[in-house]
Amino acid sequence: MSTLFLWKRLKTNPLLEEPPLFGERPPRFLDSKSICREFPGALRPAKPQVAVCLSQATYPSEFRLDWCVGSQCFDHSISCAQFQLRIRGYYEHDRRPPLREAMFLVTLPPVYQREMLLGCPGMVVLAHLLVAESRLYTHEVTEALELVSRAQAMLQLPEIAGVHAEGVQNAWPLQTALGRVDGLLAWLDTGRMPLSADIVLPHCREDLSWLGNSSLLQVLPARTRIFVYEKCGAGEDLAAVLSPLLEPHVQLILARLDDVADPATGLSARRDECTAYLSHVVTHFGDLGDLTFFLHGDPSDHTPFGLLNLVFRAVALGTLNQLDFAHLGAPRLVATYNPCQDDIYRRAVGREPGRLYTYCCSQFLVSKRRIMQRPLEQYLQMLQLVDGSVPDLCQRIGPSYEKYAGQRLSHCFFLEFMWHVVFGEPDELPLRADDTSLPLFLRLKAELLRAFHPVFAALVGSPPPRGKVETPEGFRKVGVQTKPNRIPKPTKGVLPAGLKVWIALTRLASVLISETTDDRMATCNLAQDAEKKRAF
Repeated sequence: MSTLFLWKRLKTNPLLEEPPLFGERPPRFLDSKSICREFPGALRPAKPQVAVCLSQATYPSEFRLDWCVGSQCFDHSISCAQFQLRIRGYYEHDRRPPLREAMFLVTLPPVYQREMLLGCPGMVVLAHLLVAESRLYTHEVTEALELVSRAQAMLQLPEIAGVHAEGVQNAWPLQTALGRVDGLLAWLDTGRMPLSADIVLPHCREDLSWLGNSSLLQVLPARTRIFVYEKCGAGEDLAAVLSPLLEPHVQLILARLDDVADPATGLSARRDECTAYLSHVVTHFGDLGDLTFFLHGDPSDHTPFGLLNLVFRAVALGTLNQLDFAHLGAPRLVATYNPCQDDIYRRAVGREPGRLYTYCCSQFLVSKRRIMQRPLEQYLQMLQLVDGSVPDLCQRIGPSYEKYAGQRLSHCFFLEFMWHVVFGEPDELPLRADDTSLPLFLRLKAELLRAFHPVFAALVGSPPPRGKVETPEGFRKVGVQTKPNRIPKPTKGVLPAGLKVWIALTRLASVLISETTDDRMATCNLAQDAEKKRAF
């Protein structure tokens, strides 16, 4: 893993100190942090003097791993160099953290995790520390401490201790990562504050049995109220159905919303979430929970339950008392322009609109203090925009695809682009990975935010230092390929066909693992290029 560098030390070289005698502190470059050692017991040579420097290790830059658990097989690539750049960017400049890659490394099958540790120790050690920081928000402190202990134990392994451990100390932000965990632990000792939670659900024939899921009830905060706003006048007795599932864990509050009737049908003219959300704020403005979750009756259509699980855990543990807003939608909306949207923005927010960037599907959490920053009168005006009591601000162009005329989805549809602004966020809501106001565990794409406990790997537990490595039942190791820093040039300057395909697939995997996956078009182009190369 390391390379021996021989260098001449001449008195005339201005970059070098005066050469000491052997047995004294070895010489160093004045502008370098190289770690130099001399052979023990070496004799003093004749001038020019030659010393041996165990310097920087030459580690593989990329790894490709293949394994199977039963009939399910996995094929992943990860770049050590890119991980190093991103982990340093996070700790030094608060840029997007390589959290997905860190979780991938920490939950690898032990046999592969050991090979990755021996191949690029800094990446595996820092991955454990990053995951430890993330888990402090959502799990017991003992789990994070175990991850930190495991990272420290890795540096003491015989294969790592010495020059490679020193390399991790000097080339990776190890001390910064340890300090970040220590700082968060100190804050949790004094700043932890369990919060109350309100869950607001508009209901129109959705199956609400998910509320009684035992795994959800176990992580809900102690003071939780669930408000169900019936919008379709269904005959189902929700109290009889839900009360046995929820009590005594949470308080269930049922309400019926009678929106303005559609003269064509005699039925309520609204079917969306806007009237439920705004009616709740108006009705309970003086009696809000510390955090309010605005969700659909079927939230998993747009928000993974894994994300809700983690957020509810954090609320119950009291680690979100500094959070004011978090969008819980999975897909990102494409920004658009519409004069009607601008008009609704002016009426709802009271100022000229900017460019609106946000997530899809109107599911989010808001703190009580953030809701109350806006006066009650403004929420009443917004409610009138969506409950059918004021004329339409927009004219439809083309045929209507609703089942009946008079249903004004346009007002609530445009509010989907600006809920974050209504609750105090800037017009351009950052990507979650780039949003420094969010706790670390939320700085990841929503569909990737899960409890992350694969059946084939334990999250904690030190890898065996030597000898046989235990593998999970049903695990089959296929292989590990390392990609060096340089690809040997083939004759005539033409890459072999197989190597071209491998490089294209490695680029694709690098996008999936090491870069943002929001740019789906670029990913698709890489996939198509790989298929074309495979065909030839």
